[in-house]
Amino acid sequence: MLDVVPGRAVVRAFVRAPGVLFEPLGGLWGAYSALSGETHLLNDESVAIVEALGLAQPLSTQAVCELLATDCGLPSAAVEQAIGAAWEQLLEAGLIREHAGASCPAQ
Repeated sequence: MLDVVPGRAVVRAFVRAPGVLFEPLGGLWGAYSALSGETHLLNDESVAIVEALGLAQPLSTQAVCELLATDCGLPSAAVEQAIGAAWEQLLEAGLIREHAGASCPAQ
């Protein structure tokens, strides 16, 4: 996931929000966000994204897709396409945070 800034592409990077808890609920997951104080229903893919992120070291979307692709034996591009819409939903739910630091995130 790249945001286009005139003259350059910006790599987005994320960390897991502190205090996130998961509980299986049938075929879905209940996910509690300590930041929002709310519980959300997630699919397996969204939980995998959050679990792939650490609390301190930000990872680019590409790095997370590569980790998940390795875990499921799929091409990274296929994983990126499958989870592309989840990033904004996870941000809004308070389950992940975007890293806004000036240093280059892990890729």
